[in-house]
Amino acid sequence: MANGPLTKSEIAALLAGSGDSEEEHKFHNTLIVQVQYGSKTSVTHTSIHLFPSTGWDKANQYCKIINGLVLAGNEWVRAAIVHENEITELSHPYQINILLELDDRAIQKVLRDIDKQTLAKALKNIDEKILQKITKNMSKRAVQILKEDMEYMGPIRITDVMQSQKDILDVVWYLIDMGEIVNVEAVQ
Repeated sequence: MANGPLTKSEIAALLAGSGDSEEEHKFHNTLIVQVQYGSKTSVTHTSIHLFPSTGWDKANQYCKIINGLVLAGNEWVRAAIVHENEITELSHPYQINILLELDDRAIQKVLRDIDKQTLAKALKNIDEKILQKITKNMSKRAVQILKEDMEYMGPIRITDVMQSQKDILDVVWYLIDMGEIVNVEAVQ
C-alpha cells in the first residue's frame, strides 16, 4: 500500500483484513479520537481523528484542549478517545448555558444538590445572565456568602472551573433524566 492518504479500496482491504500485514498493524494500532459538535442538546456532526498508538499523550492533550473550549451561544464541542468497534453513547453536552433554559423551581432543585464550593468555583467569571439566574433563586444571605466565597477564592484554574460546571450539569441532567425537572428548551 502506498504512503499517504488511503484510497477507498485500500481502506476496504484493511477493514476486510486483506491488506499487507505491516499496514494492517499500523492501522489497527491507532488511537481514535471522536469529536462531537452540537447545538443545544443535539449532536449536529462528528469527526474522527487518528493518532499513532505511541501518541497517547498527544491524543489525550488534544481531547483536553477540545473539551476546554467554550463556544458561543448553545454551541458545544466534545472529544473522547474511543476504541475500535466500540459503541459509544452520546452523552449530554456540558454547557452551563442550559441553566438559562430552566425555570426557577428547577434552579432551586439543582441548587439543593450542589455543594457551595462547587457552585462558587463554577460561577467564577461566568456570564452575568447565568449568575443573575442563579442568585435570584437564593436567599440574600446565601448570595452574600457565595459572593464572599468567590472573592476570597482568588484566581482558580480554568480546568477547576470547567470541572465544577460539569459537576453542576451532571446534577441538572440527572434531574432531567429522572423527570424531576424539565428542560424548558426541550419542551418548546
